[in-house]
Amino acid sequence: GPEAVVQGHGLRMLGEPDPVDGDTVFAIASNTKAFLCACLALLVDEGRLGWDDAVLSHLPEFRMADPAVTAMMTVRDLLVHRSGLPRGAGDLMQFPRTDHTMAEVLQALRHFRSGGFRTGYAYDNCLYLVAGVVLERVSGLAWDDFVETRIFAPLGMADAVASPDRVRSPNRAARHMRLGPPALGLGRLEVVAPDESPLIGPAGGIHVSARGIVPWLRTQLARGALAGGGRLWSEQRAEEMWTPHTIVSSGAGPTPDQPQRSVMQGYALGWAVSDYRGRRMLTHGGGLAGQSSRTTLLPEEGVAFTLMSNSGDAEPVSGLRHALLDHLLGVSGLDWLARTRATVDAG
Repeated sequence: GPEAVVQGHGLRMLGEPDPVDGDTVFAIASNTKAFLCACLALLVDEGRLGWDDAVLSHLPEFRMADPAVTAMMTVRDLLVHRSGLPRGAGDLMQFPRTDHTMAEVLQALRHFRSGGFRTGYAYDNCLYLVAGVVLERVSGLAWDDFVETRIFAPLGMADAVASPDRVRSPNRAARHMRLGPPALGLGRLEVVAPDESPLIGPAGGIHVSARGIVPWLRTQLARGALAGGGRLWSEQRAEEMWTPHTIVSSGAGPTPDQPQRSVMQGYALGWAVSDYRGRRMLTHGGGLAGQSSRTTLLPEEGVAFTLMSNSGDAEPVSGLRHALLDHLLGVSGLDWLARTRATVDAG
């Protein structure tokens, strides 16, 4: 395939001279979700798991607040944010860093207030953790070991690790956030400590560099095929992972002033699916205390890239994504930098 461009800009940590380069390791946060879905897809290919298996068939102790929902919940339901759990349910068991165990999260699920099952979209991390337990029960390997042996190793993602406590590289990006009361305007960027628990694994634990993630992007575009021959997952699984199940938003679509607006955005298996300037686009964002990231694929154009930032400000990353897309598609138009500055200034 075409040559990958890997670049780093800026500093790893404010006040320190070490530069960010293509090998600087970042937390990719919820971009991890597509990796978990790919791990499950390997088991589907092997006939050991079905997307529509009842969760109870693999996790007999699984309970939601409503017994009917407990019985109906499928593996697919764990992945597409339509469970009825409110946005962010259970996040306090993972942030700030706690010593809660996965068994406690499973125990707590039955106490979470729930809305209508399969009636709409509300993003949640908790059920991705449950899906990680399903992966472990079916395969006999914990999430960390499964993704490292079955995805990272065959792809040659040398510096990728599955959870924050496994990072080995000294070339690691620090975390920066704007602290201080919003009433006083945006504060200065300050260094902050990571606040996620190792429990976050399957929902957001992967750390990797820009260079390290390139083989993953190539194999996504190749629908599971490996560069050197062979496959990780079948084309059928690739299509399934890219098929939306839950409508996230819908509207009138793009305008000259807002070309990034999609007529419809849906959530598939670990990916959001929309369109950009008439092309199918798969995306996901990641945000943790002090780091932001975005992954973008235009499968039909053979375009894929991940942007990683060691700042909690997500707007510049989104603006840069749109500028890159326009550049790669040869579309002249908006000054995305000016647009982003205006958005940030408006607070």
